[in-house]
Amino acid sequence: MELSRKKELVFCLSAALLAAFALQGAEIPAEHEHWRKGCPGVVQIDERGIRFLPKVSGPKAHQWSWAWQDVQRLELSERRIVVVTYEDVRWRLGADRAVRFRADKGQSFVAAYYLLRDRDEVRLAALVADKVEQTLWEVPVKRLGRIQGSQGYLKAGPARLIYESISQDYSITWKYKEIQYITLLAEDRLAVATAAGQYVFQLKAPLGERRYDELWRRVQAAQGLSLGLRGPGRQGVW
Repeated sequence: MELSRKKELVFCLSAALLAAFALQGAEIPAEHEHWRKGCPGVVQIDERGIRFLPKVSGPKAHQWSWAWQDVQRLELSERRIVVVTYEDVRWRLGADRAVRFRADKGQSFVAAYYLLRDRDEVRLAALVADKVEQTLWEVPVKRLGRIQGSQGYLKAGPARLIYESISQDYSITWKYKEIQYITLLAEDRLAVATAAGQYVFQLKAPLGERRYDELWRRVQAAQGLSLGLRGPGRQGVW
């Protein structure tokens, strides 16, 4: 009981500190990645949008600024941010422009995630593990990959599903409304489908009918769909 109270206290303190920081905005020393080398500067993120201010001058010193309405998707990991815009790139046959920034050594974009995690106007692809979301339950898993997988824990919270990898580079957090559907491919295989693709996890311990139903219902409710019966069998596809 005492250990549980300590965990709850640490969780509350962490949430309060991160919330206080988020109100101030984030400023992270970073490099704008070019085809060859890059240019140093500072990434600024606040409620208005995202900006990059170079520290050098010259033809390679690019200054960028986007309001959130002009950002199609923001991919955020611990060391990198990718800003996908609505601007077409002619030489890439009309593909959307993606501008990449890498945090300087010893710096991180994680604090920027907590600034943006609850902002609906930001289309955020969070490639980090949310440390503030309350964990209702967790199960050890292996995330399967085309060549090599990663290992960690799948954690369900009130508003988010989190894959926390032992290697931070592979972590990911989804709001339930970002998940199109979940399905059990087998007794030890759980698939999470999103607009970005399908993620398959090998379960190291039984998920259990109750937890699977709870997870399915949270996804269903986030989509604004009826909380009716699941589809045939245990697939959970609707």
